[in-house]
Amino acid sequence: MINLSLIGALGAVILAIIGYVYFKIRRIKSHAESLSRANAELTTKNEQLKTEKAVVEKQVKNYKVKQKMMKQLMVLVATLLLTSCAKTTTYAPNNSCAGFAIIKASEKDTLGTLRQVLAHNKTYRTICEKESQPNE
Repeated sequence: MINLSLIGALGAVILAIIGYVYFKIRRIKSHAESLSRANAELTTKNEQLKTEKAVVEKQVKNYKVKQKMMKQLMVLVATLLLTSCAKTTTYAPNNSCAGFAIIKASEKDTLGTLRQVLAHNKTYRTICEKESQPNE
């Protein structure tokens, strides 16, 4: 009988150990699952923060470039305003009148030729006499 009692007690101890180990394994699995879920959430959050950081860095860079461009624009506008106030006289000679002169009519010219000479001389005075004066 002692053997049977001893075997029963030993079986109970073994069952208790197996139950304890099973309980610990289930607890470890649930803890691992919760850690895995937390890790996935943190990874997602980390990726989101990296994306937001990249967007903010790009905005900062764009702002700095905008400020630099605004400074350059102000300098150019100021220069343009100052130079537009200066009054300069320019003279641009037109060489189109170099081979163009007044024609003198002769006594042998016909009426049609005289009209052509008159039109030519009128055109010369209109174009070439204005060129001899400098532009202001």
